[in-house]
Amino acid sequence: IRKELNNVAIQQIEDIKEVIQRVFEETLETNLEELLRISKHYSINSESLMKQNVNSAWSGLDYSKRDWTNTNELAERLKNDINDMIVLGKSPNQIKEALMRDFNIAYDVADRLVRTEASYAFNSANMASYKAAGLQYIELLPERAKKLCSRCGELANENSGIYEINKAPTLPVHPRCRCCYSPVVNLNQSNIKI
Repeated sequence: IRKELNNVAIQQIEDIKEVIQRVFEETLETNLEELLRISKHYSINSESLMKQNVNSAWSGLDYSKRDWTNTNELAERLKNDINDMIVLGKSPNQIKEALMRDFNIAYDVADRLVRTEASYAFNSANMASYKAAGLQYIELLPERAKKLCSRCGELANENSGIYEINKAPTLPVHPRCRCCYSPVVNLNQSNIKI
């Protein structure tokens, strides 16, 4: 079981890396074309920025370490489920239910990981392109759904969500955070105190 899960984890790490790279590259390219009206031949080293983004441990651990932690936890759960079947005499149906529960939990963890890492790549690429375009300020746009957390709400309300580009909070703020940056190209400084 552990061998198969390790194979799955290795593939999952590569798949996540590919998604993160694609999100970062496409966001950076689109923003630079829109902000600077330039083609793909811009002077910013996108390859270097992308690698820095992928290898960043912005939340304490990089996605690879979080993925391995999740894989090891799932392997331990599955081992315990099978041991329960053998030692405690649980029926195959009881074990099947436990396995389904564990795999659903593992799917939820993987989904959270991919969404959060893709959000980080998207926001990092936005920030890199805004800096390359010479912007001074960004606006933090929170998720406006009913699920807006208090921390995201505080960040969006502080100075009406306008931040100096080098003092902006790191996004995402939490797992599955859907907040994002927006460029501020015309700042009426009489209303905002930075």
